[in-house]
Amino acid sequence: MRINARWLNGKPSNDLAEGGVVMWVFDGDGKYLDGLPEPDAPWAPNLGSPTGDRHSASMVSKRHPYLFACFACSPDSQFKPGLILAPSPETRSRLMCSVHNDLGTIRYKCDPMGRSDSCSPGCGNVRCGNPPQRTWMCTWSLEDLQRMMELHDAIGMGYTGPFEEGMWPYNELLFDSWTQNWEPDLAQLVEGVFVQKIGTQASKDLGRLVHYKLLQRIGASVEDHPLVEYDDSAEVDPFSLLSYRCTGPPGGSLSCEWL
Repeated sequence: MRINARWLNGKPSNDLAEGGVVMWVFDGDGKYLDGLPEPDAPWAPNLGSPTGDRHSASMVSKRHPYLFACFACSPDSQFKPGLILAPSPETRSRLMCSVHNDLGTIRYKCDPMGRSDSCSPGCGNVRCGNPPQRTWMCTWSLEDLQRMMELHDAIGMGYTGPFEEGMWPYNELLFDSWTQNWEPDLAQLVEGVFVQKIGTQASKDLGRLVHYKLLQRIGASVEDHPLVEYDDSAEVDPFSLLSYRCTGPPGGSLSCEWL
């Protein structure tokens, strides 16, 4: 599977495909963390949230396999499913900035909401590397993805601090979800849907439903946009294909089962 190869060989690069696998957990845009989202269009901007104009993903690889987790949430919300973003021009055009740790980008808002020439949601006004030694309380410009990843290699951190057992040293990539509507480019933006091996059955069932509805929405095949389970403890091949079957009348309730 191509995503397994990218995960294994990921390295600091300005090229999304060379960096690893871009994964976005359904995190409620950093504000509504507890509870599982509606499956119809979780990628849509959240009109009811002051941080609903961005999505925060991570560049994941063998070097840095970790994802955001909400340890203060209920069990079903701790290890949620999400989307694997394709390393495509459509994805790249929505990347606004990145950061080598969880900076708490929820605090950086735009007024009015959305990306503009003067404001990028979640990115703040301080750029890392300017001056060259600046690496704290800052975000990297979208042209500096490689430099962010190099610094993450050196001092990778999670939202609870420096890496220690039980903490999650992930990076953060901020994507515009407001100004550039995802719907027209959905097939080029989303490579697949993932669930987490350590997630609850309810979270996995949600991922299955999101995947089913995504395929119906874009008229795509399982081969082109798979549903996978992610095991962040794996040494190789952390992504494995999942199969299921859903039946039900058009517009009616679905009945789904794992195969």
